Amino acid sequence: MKKLIVVLMGLSLCGPLSLAVSAKPVWGTSPITERYPYVSTGSFTGPAEPLSPDPLVAYRVNFEVSAAVYAGSSQATQAGDALLIEVLRADNSVLASTTNAPGAWTGKMTFTPASFHYKGDGSGDVRLRIGPAGTMNSGRFHGAIDNIMVKEMK
Repeated sequence: MKKLIVVLMGLSLCGPLSLAVSAKPVWGTSPITERYPYVSTGSFTGPAEPLSPDPLVAYRVNFEVSAAVYAGSSQATQAGDALLIEVLRADNSVLASTTNAPGAWTGKMTFTPASFHYKGDGSGDVRLRIGPAGTMNSGRFHGAIDNIMVKEMK
């Protein structure tokens, strides 16, 4: 079972996410006498995705973003503010990233769907880090993010 760990502005939220099965494939001939013959001797089909945590799979990250505010207008998302979403390897190096600018705060949260896809490099489990793009200490919310899903692309 693969794990997806989400780090949101220094807060780590983690939980299991079944991204791929890591069991070795069984094919060929059985070392024991089988009651029924194998249906197939087996092989991988389709193009390999050499840059994926699972080399035969590409992934899409779906999410929704909105401008946000906390207590005062000085903390509201402004035009040009953006969120940085990074896919990190186990060693914290960045595998893929994207930025999303939700626009300036208009007085209410309005979530807009967004997505990006990535291909891994076979390094295994990945995690997401989400934070402000650019200056980390602007004192503003660079946006809000919700409904994050990592899906296998078919």
